[in-house]
Amino acid sequence: MKQEYLLPGKNGYDISCMEWTCEQEQAVLVCLHGFAGDKYSSVIEALAEALVRKSVRVITFDWPGHGSSPVEGDNLTMENCLSDLQSVIQTIQSGVRPVYLFATSYGGYLGLHYIARHPGIFSKVALRSPALNMPETYRSLLTDEDIGRLENGEVLNHGFERPLMLGKSFYEDLCQYCLSPDAFPAEVPGLIIQGDMDDVVNPRDSVAFAERNGLRLHIVRGADHRYKKQGNLEEIISAASEFLLD
Repeated sequence: MKQEYLLPGKNGYDISCMEWTCEQEQAVLVCLHGFAGDKYSSVIEALAEALVRKSVRVITFDWPGHGSSPVEGDNLTMENCLSDLQSVIQTIQSGVRPVYLFATSYGGYLGLHYIARHPGIFSKVALRSPALNMPETYRSLLTDEDIGRLENGEVLNHGFERPLMLGKSFYEDLCQYCLSPDAFPAEVPGLIIQGDMDDVVNPRDSVAFAERNGLRLHIVRGADHRYKKQGNLEEIISAASEFLLD
């Protein structure tokens, strides 16, 4: 059964969550969407529908300023995001069942920072095109005109379904948080799913990170960052499900 609800956060606003529940729950999967996305991600939806039949409860939520979040983009800071993830994690009763993570792009970047602070939380971690260097990734999305506008104190709209208005402070905040090349705990099984034609995240970064940290690597041939080609979605769900249920 799928349900949506608001979870009280620690930063003065509620967190918009969505959850798929199941009978005889054997595990919990927390899903993190990417930059300018939301909890209604087609990948998250498909993965949840596949795993709930295998007795895995699935939880996802909107980052500040995204989707149905009740706050705007000026609340999109690293600490707010990590705090929101912590609030969601704390709703899961610990010690009863394994907790897994599936995270995409910016969500992967945030998830890895969270894991660095809480290395024992997740039993398995699957990352889809993780933005391992999010400051550089975000900078690559901007034109010289965009940078000039930010320097002049203006805000840019990065949203699709919902406006995501961000100023210079968002980029400055990102630059305060760098991931170590060895940011993955050795005792946790991990998987990286990466399109070899990714136009946002450099595939070589994902390959190098996987090799350095001993992670399983699944390359989706011909896929860019959005994975919209025929068969891409099914391949992601198959690879992630096999890894998480193994």
